[in-house]
Amino acid sequence: MEKESSITPEESLRIISEMINKTKEEYGSNSFYFLLWGYLISIACLLQFSLIKLLINTSQHAFVGLVSAILWGIIVLSGFAIQYNYIGKHKKQVKIKTHIGEFLAVHWQVNGALIIIAGLFCWKYHIHPSPFILAICGAATMITGMLIKQKTLVTGSLFMLAFSVIALWIDNEYQLIINAVAIIFGYILPGYSLKSLNK
Repeated sequence: MEKESSITPEESLRIISEMINKTKEEYGSNSFYFLLWGYLISIACLLQFSLIKLLINTSQHAFVGLVSAILWGIIVLSGFAIQYNYIGKHKKQVKIKTHIGEFLAVHWQVNGALIIIAGLFCWKYHIHPSPFILAICGAATMITGMLIKQKTLVTGSLFMLAFSVIALWIDNEYQLIINAVAIIFGYILPGYSLKSLNK
């Protein structure tokens, strides 16, 4: 009968710590995604806010929904195209995969699907999506930050969660300003912090 190998608590902690550090390094290189979507979403929010104000001031109320849908369609499709191109170029640079890294990849895919569902739900019932999308993004970012022990992501997620609640009491078009500010604090600033992990 073979003797079972046992791992000491210290060895277990060392293995877990190594996995977290490897995932941190992986996310340091993945700061690109936080920066990409952070800039695209905040710019889209500010552009949509400006277009809504322009259309309302020129009494073109009927075109607000159409122009907003076109703007977001262009921004989101551009984001996916840039992301797809980036993944294609950097596929070979992927180092060791960890269970935490694989979990986070699936985690973000699921949250991406939730954002799309929330957006469709809000569109159908004529509700502004900012509070829901910020809450989903905030929760997803918090889980990521806690798993890889990255304080800037956790702090950024708290900003997004706080702004998701604030947005409930703000008039519709001004939610876009709240959304842009929340994304700057939740994605862009932590994105630069993650990027510095690779230096």
